[in-house]
Amino acid sequence: MLHDLFRGPDARRRRLLLAGPFVLLLFTSCAQAGATEQGQKVHTLFTIILLLAAPVFIVVEALLLWFVLAGRRHRTEEEPSQSAGSRRTLIIFFLIPTLIVAVDYVFGERTLADVQKQDPNPTVTIRVEGFQWEWTFYYLNEGFFTTGKTLVKPAEMVVPVDQPIHIELESRDVIHSFFVPAFLFKRDVIPGRHNNFT
Repeated sequence: MLHDLFRGPDARRRRLLLAGPFVLLLFTSCAQAGATEQGQKVHTLFTIILLLAAPVFIVVEALLLWFVLAGRRHRTEEEPSQSAGSRRTLIIFFLIPTLIVAVDYVFGERTLADVQKQDPNPTVTIRVEGFQWEWTFYYLNEGFFTTGKTLVKPAEMVVPVDQPIHIELESRDVIHSFFVPAFLFKRDVIPGRHNNFT
C-alpha cells in the first residue's frame, strides 16, 4: 500500500529513492541564461514564473498526499462532515492565484515587448527559408546563401557577435520551428505568412 512506503525502518531510504528522480528531473530542466540580451530577459521571466509556481505546486501536492494518506488511515463507516469552507479561505484561494497570474502577466508582457522590439539599423539581414527538414540562409547584404546539408553537417547560419541582426522567416511547404537554444528563442515559420525579428 502507498502509506506503507512512508512507515517502517526503511521509510527514510524509500522516501529518498522516491524523491531522487524528481530532483534529477529538476536539475535537467535548469536552463542557462541566454546568449543575447533578449535571451537573458526570457531566462529571468522563466525564473520568476518558476519561483511563483513551484511553492504552489509543492503545497498542493503535499496537501493532496496528506489528505489521501490521512483519509486511508481513518476509515470509518460514518460519512465525514461536509463543509463548504469559510469566506476567508475562499478569498485566500482566490487572491493567491490572481496575484500570481497578475505578476506573471506584467513580467510576461514586458519581456514580450523587449523580445519583439525591432532594431532600426541591423548590421546583417538574413532571409531564412524553411523547407522539409532543412533551411536556406540568404545573406541579403552580402549577396550569398547557404542551403541544405552535406554528408557531414547541416547548413549553419553564421552571425556577427554583439551586432543587431534582422531575420526574415519564410516557409516553402509546411510549418517549421526556427529555434536557437543558446538564445532561448523560438519562432514558428508558417507557409504564406512572413515572420521577422531582430
